Amino acid sequence: MFDLSTLDLVALQKHVNRRVRSVTPTTEEKEIRTLRTAFHWAVRMGFLSRAFPSGLMYLK
Repeated sequence: MFDLSTLDLVALQKHVNRRVRSVTPTTEEKEIRTLRTAFHWAVRMGFLSRAFPSGLMYLK
């Protein structure tokens, strides 16, 4: 299981860069939007103490 409290911008950017080769940019944006929503929910529920990392660059 992945510990979301260790998720940072560098790890997310690596994921986006890797996935762009196998999915469309729209699919990748949907995946990140879903992850961001879950992350914000976890903050509201008190499971995490910080906001979702911002500043991702989507490659085209």
